Amino acid sequence: MKKLLCILVILAFIANTAQSVPAAYAQEIFLPPPGAMVGISPSYVPIAIKGLKIYPDNPFRFDFILDTGNSKLQGDRLADESNLLIKYFLAALTVPDNDQWVNLSPYEKDRVIPEAFVITEMGRDLLAQDYLLKQLAASLIYPEHKLGKTFWERVHKKRKGATATSASRSARLTKCGSCPITPKFMRAAAWRLLPKVI
Repeated sequence: MKKLLCILVILAFIANTAQSVPAAYAQEIFLPPPGAMVGISPSYVPIAIKGLKIYPDNPFRFDFILDTGNSKLQGDRLADESNLLIKYFLAALTVPDNDQWVNLSPYEKDRVIPEAFVITEMGRDLLAQDYLLKQLAASLIYPEHKLGKTFWERVHKKRKGATATSASRSARLTKCGSCPITPKFMRAAAWRLLPKVI
Protein backbone atom coordinates (compact mmCIF):
# COMPACT_ATOMS: atom_id res chain seq x y z
CA MET A 1 0.00 0.00 0.00
CA LYS A 2 2.85 2.38 0.88
CA LYS A 3 4.59 1.70 -2.46
CA LEU A 4 1.36 2.35 -4.37
CA LEU A 5 0.88 5.67 -2.56
CA CYS A 6 4.48 6.71 -3.34
CA ILE A 7 4.06 5.79 -7.02
CA LEU A 8 0.79 7.78 -7.21
CA VAL A 9 2.44 10.83 -5.64
CA ILE A 10 5.40 10.59 -8.08
CA LEU A 11 3.01 10.23 -11.05
CA ALA A 12 1.02 13.23 -9.85
CA PHE A 13 4.20 15.35 -9.68
CA ILE A 14 5.29 14.21 -13.15
CA ALA A 15 1.85 14.90 -14.62
CA ASN A 16 1.77 18.33 -12.97
CA THR A 17 5.17 19.34 -14.34
CA ALA A 18 4.42 17.95 -17.82
CA GLN A 19 1.43 20.28 -18.25
CA SER A 20 2.05 23.71 -19.64
CA VAL A 21 1.90 26.32 -16.94
CA PRO A 22 -0.30 29.30 -17.79
CA ALA A 23 1.48 32.63 -17.84
CA ALA A 24 0.94 34.73 -14.73
CA TYR A 25 1.07 38.51 -14.91
CA ALA A 26 1.26 41.23 -12.32
CA GLN A 27 -1.29 43.99 -12.62
CA GLU A 28 -0.64 45.55 -15.98
CA ILE A 29 0.14 49.21 -16.32
CA PHE A 30 -0.51 50.62 -19.76
CA LEU A 31 2.14 53.17 -20.69
CA PRO A 32 2.81 54.80 -24.03
CA PRO A 33 5.82 53.41 -25.89
CA PRO A 34 9.14 55.25 -25.58
CA GLY A 35 9.33 58.24 -27.89
CA ALA A 36 5.55 58.59 -28.27
CA MET A 37 4.22 62.13 -28.00
CA VAL A 38 2.05 62.65 -24.92
CA GLY A 39 -0.52 65.41 -24.73
CA ILE A 40 -1.78 67.33 -21.75
CA SER A 41 -4.89 65.79 -20.22
CA PRO A 42 -7.87 67.79 -18.99
CA SER A 43 -7.83 68.95 -15.38
CA TYR A 44 -8.71 66.10 -13.03
CA VAL A 45 -9.08 65.73 -9.26
CA PRO A 46 -8.32 62.10 -8.32
CA ILE A 47 -9.54 60.16 -5.32
CA ALA A 48 -7.48 61.09 -2.25
CA ILE A 49 -7.17 60.26 1.43
CA LYS A 50 -8.24 63.43 3.25
CA GLY A 51 -8.28 62.27 6.83
CA LEU A 52 -7.69 59.47 9.26
CA LYS A 53 -9.65 58.52 12.33
CA ILE A 54 -7.59 56.77 14.98
CA TYR A 55 -8.80 54.77 17.95
CA PRO A 56 -6.56 55.30 21.01
CA ASP A 57 -7.90 52.13 22.64
CA ASN A 58 -7.07 50.08 19.50
CA PRO A 59 -3.92 51.48 17.82
CA PHE A 60 -4.13 49.08 14.83
CA ARG A 61 -7.57 50.30 13.81
CA PHE A 62 -8.08 53.38 11.65
CA ASP A 63 -10.82 54.71 9.45
CA PHE A 64 -9.76 56.52 6.31
CA ILE A 65 -11.67 59.56 5.11
CA LEU A 66 -11.67 59.72 1.32
CA ASP A 67 -12.54 62.41 -1.16
CA THR A 68 -13.56 60.86 -4.48
CA GLY A 69 -12.58 64.05 -6.33
CA ASN A 70 -14.25 64.09 -9.70
CA SER A 71 -13.49 60.40 -10.33
CA LYS A 72 -17.16 59.38 -9.96
CA LEU A 73 -15.98 55.96 -8.76
CA GLN A 74 -18.49 53.71 -7.02
CA GLY A 75 -18.81 50.14 -5.82
CA ASP A 76 -15.95 47.74 -6.52
CA ARG A 77 -13.91 50.28 -8.48
CA LEU A 78 -14.08 52.73 -5.54
CA ALA A 79 -13.11 49.92 -3.14
CA ASP A 80 -10.15 48.92 -5.34
CA GLU A 81 -8.86 52.51 -5.62
CA SER A 82 -9.38 53.05 -1.88
CA ASN A 83 -7.42 49.90 -1.07
CA LEU A 84 -4.61 51.04 -3.37
CA LEU A 85 -4.43 54.42 -1.58
CA ILE A 86 -4.38 52.66 1.78
CA LYS A 87 -1.50 50.47 0.55
CA TYR A 88 0.34 53.64 -0.50
CA PHE A 89 -0.27 55.10 2.97
CA LEU A 90 1.01 51.97 4.71
CA ALA A 91 4.03 51.80 2.39
CA ALA A 92 4.82 55.42 3.25
CA LEU A 93 4.73 54.48 6.94
CA THR A 94 6.94 51.40 6.60
CA VAL A 95 9.49 52.38 3.95
CA PRO A 96 12.09 54.85 5.30
CA ASP A 97 11.63 58.39 3.97
CA ASN A 98 15.06 58.42 2.31
CA ASP A 99 14.06 55.29 0.31
CA GLN A 100 10.87 56.79 -1.15
CA TRP A 101 12.13 57.96 -4.52
CA VAL A 102 12.46 56.86 -8.12
CA ASN A 103 14.91 58.05 -10.72
CA LEU A 104 14.60 57.36 -14.43
CA SER A 105 17.47 59.66 -15.32
CA PRO A 106 19.53 58.28 -18.21
CA TYR A 107 22.59 59.75 -16.46
CA GLU A 108 22.14 57.61 -13.33
CA LYS A 109 21.17 54.15 -14.59
CA ASP A 110 22.42 52.50 -11.40
CA ARG A 111 20.04 54.60 -9.21
CA VAL A 112 16.51 53.75 -10.37
CA ILE A 113 14.65 52.72 -7.20
CA PRO A 114 15.74 51.57 -3.72
CA GLU A 115 15.28 47.88 -2.88
CA ALA A 116 12.91 48.70 0.00
CA PHE A 117 10.64 50.67 -2.36
CA VAL A 118 10.68 48.40 -5.41
CA ILE A 119 8.57 45.74 -3.67
CA THR A 120 5.67 48.12 -3.04
CA GLU A 121 2.84 49.08 -5.38
CA MET A 122 3.63 52.68 -4.52
CA GLY A 123 7.16 52.26 -5.88
CA ARG A 124 5.90 50.57 -9.04
CA ASP A 125 3.29 53.25 -9.66
CA LEU A 126 5.70 56.09 -8.91
CA LEU A 127 8.07 54.67 -11.54
CA ALA A 128 5.20 54.69 -14.04
CA GLN A 129 4.36 58.30 -13.12
CA ASP A 130 7.99 59.36 -13.49
CA TYR A 131 8.07 57.73 -16.93
CA LEU A 132 4.92 59.63 -17.93
CA LEU A 133 6.29 62.88 -16.49
CA LYS A 134 9.44 62.57 -18.57
CA GLN A 135 7.45 61.72 -21.71
CA LEU A 136 5.18 64.69 -21.12
CA ALA A 137 8.13 67.02 -20.56
CA ALA A 138 9.82 65.75 -23.73
CA SER A 139 6.57 66.21 -25.68
CA LEU A 140 6.12 69.76 -24.40
CA ILE A 141 9.66 70.83 -25.27
CA TYR A 142 9.74 69.04 -28.63
CA PRO A 143 11.45 71.64 -30.83
CA GLU A 144 9.14 71.20 -33.82
CA HIS A 145 6.06 72.27 -31.85
CA LYS A 146 5.28 75.89 -30.97
CA LEU A 147 5.84 75.63 -27.20
CA GLY A 148 9.01 73.56 -27.61
CA LYS A 149 10.38 75.94 -30.22
CA THR A 150 9.85 78.89 -27.85
CA PHE A 151 11.47 76.96 -24.98
CA TRP A 152 14.60 76.07 -26.99
CA GLU A 153 14.94 79.58 -28.40
CA ARG A 154 15.06 80.92 -24.84
CA VAL A 155 17.53 78.25 -23.72
CA HIS A 156 19.85 78.99 -26.66
CA LYS A 157 19.54 82.74 -26.07
CA LYS A 158 20.58 82.27 -22.42
CA ARG A 159 23.48 80.01 -23.39
CA LYS A 160 25.05 82.56 -25.75
CA GLY A 161 28.02 84.05 -23.94
CA ALA A 162 27.32 81.89 -20.88
CA THR A 163 30.04 80.79 -18.49
CA ALA A 164 30.52 77.12 -17.59
CA THR A 165 28.50 77.63 -14.39
CA SER A 166 25.56 79.27 -16.13
CA ALA A 167 25.71 76.66 -18.93
CA SER A 168 25.31 73.90 -16.35
CA ARG A 169 22.38 75.84 -14.87
CA SER A 170 20.64 76.01 -18.23
CA ALA A 171 21.30 72.29 -18.81
CA ARG A 172 19.26 71.65 -15.66
CA LEU A 173 16.27 73.26 -17.35
CA THR A 174 15.71 70.01 -19.22
CA LYS A 175 15.55 67.87 -16.06
CA CYS A 176 12.21 67.15 -14.46
CA GLY A 177 11.22 65.29 -11.33
CA SER A 178 8.86 65.25 -8.41
CA CYS A 179 9.24 65.16 -4.67
CA PRO A 180 6.86 64.56 -1.77
CA ILE A 181 5.45 67.37 0.31
CA THR A 182 6.00 67.69 4.04
CA PRO A 183 2.63 66.99 5.63
CA LYS A 184 1.04 69.37 8.11
CA PHE A 185 -1.58 67.90 10.38
CA MET A 186 -4.67 69.45 11.89
CA ARG A 187 -6.06 67.85 15.01
CA ALA A 188 -9.73 67.45 15.82
CA ALA A 189 -10.22 65.07 18.75
CA ALA A 190 -9.38 61.57 17.45
CA TRP A 191 -9.31 62.70 13.80
CA ARG A 192 -6.20 63.54 11.81
CA LEU A 193 -6.63 65.56 8.65
CA LEU A 194 -4.02 65.09 5.97
CA PRO A 195 -2.58 68.06 4.06
CA LYS A 196 -3.94 69.38 0.83
CA VAL A 197 -1.51 68.69 -2.00
CA ILE A 198 -1.02 71.71 -4.20
